[in-house]
Amino acid sequence: MDDRKDSRGSCEDTRSVGTFGMTSVSRRLTIAKEHTWGGWVFNNICVKLIAAPFVRTFYVKGVTGLEDLPVGRFIVAANHGSFLDFLSMVACTPRKLTFLAAEKFYSSLLWRPVMEYSGQIKVERASENQAHVVKAGLKVLNHGGVLCIFPEGTRSRDGRIGKTHTGVAMFALRARVPVVPLGIRGAYEALPPHAGWPRFRKIIELHYGKPMDLREYGNGTSNNAVLREATNRIMTEVALLAGKEYVPECI
Repeated sequence: MDDRKDSRGSCEDTRSVGTFGMTSVSRRLTIAKEHTWGGWVFNNICVKLIAAPFVRTFYVKGVTGLEDLPVGRFIVAANHGSFLDFLSMVACTPRKLTFLAAEKFYSSLLWRPVMEYSGQIKVERASENQAHVVKAGLKVLNHGGVLCIFPEGTRSRDGRIGKTHTGVAMFALRARVPVVPLGIRGAYEALPPHAGWPRFRKIIELHYGKPMDLREYGNGTSNNAVLREATNRIMTEVALLAGKEYVPECI
């Protein structure tokens, strides 16, 4: 859902826990707006009654694997090629989803209210103090929620799965939760990063895989090799579901 300008990305970190920047002030503001009257109106009317049916009607061709989603807390890891990824996931998934969102969305008149009223987690990519984002993501999981991460950290510029970051594995091991791989097909073709307006093409498919248990890796959150191995395993499943190729990476 983010559009990265630096090598760290806004969803995950390749080296350490400390790359999910978000100020405590903006975090409190986001959570507060989600629980206001305006937040209720946005989520229950704008999203559920207007935006979601529109996306399902004009863009989403099909969804599989919803029956395999865990009842409790978990992480969704998906490939990322379009802004429609976020909208399609929200429109077609029965659970409330919380994403890590780049700071650029909060400077947009269109996207800022969407991010704030839906309770997404703001990531200040230029900040060196990233502990607040990790804390916010873990709080979502510890309260039984669903945290969504695009391991590529930015939209694909050519439709292929690019280099990935290991934040998804870090969150899974820290919170001891399963990861549900999600393969998204057609979103890049409907709205690639270089396009100014989405094409009205009902071609998007969401394919959820079975939950992945990563407990065999222990809590290894400071071990880069363990995080990379776990991430490669997750992305191999994501690529399979998305009908794309993923080449496992090394640290």
